Amino acid sequence: MAVSVLALLTLAACGTESGSGSGSGDGSGTVRTDLPVTGVHWNVDSVTVGGKRTAAPDGAHVTITPDGRATGNFGCNHFTAAVRVDGDTVTVKPATTTEMGCEKDLQQFERALSGTFSGRLTAAATEKHLTLTTAEGDSIAFTSEPSARSSAPPGPSPLWSPARPSRRCPPVRRRRRD
Repeated sequence: MAVSVLALLTLAACGTESGSGSGSGDGSGTVRTDLPVTGVHWNVDSVTVGGKRTAAPDGAHVTITPDGRATGNFGCNHFTAAVRVDGDTVTVKPATTTEMGCEKDLQQFERALSGTFSGRLTAAATEKHLTLTTAEGDSIAFTSEPSARSSAPPGPSPLWSPARPSRRCPPVRRRRRD
């Protein structure tokens, strides 16, 4: 029994960490370290560098795997990087990227995002949102994308069932051999 109480107290102490403000865990300055950062497809909403916020282009995203790999798209080019997640700290090693030619606006956004998504970052996560912030105060805002599996209804596909065969294919006719 004493071991159970000790384990419970230890887990309770690890549940949240105070951020730069105070709050009750509702996003008002508290960093929840028990929410998943890895294994989630994070769409980039915006990057703020030097106080200037820039909205992300469609397709900019990051996924951090549990084994320490970040993959994604900076807006035009794809990237991969080694990552370490330790509590509310995310450390990103230099990324390897593709080198496609991009429009000027996309290039500027990519420079801002790739420069911010590197080094030691502080994570603030809620169920659907993640913010990574540098020591200088620059930040990246993300929104999680629901898993395709979790949004699909259970059971067989509604597009096909044995009672309603596909109309695209003509019925199979078998010839009798005499």
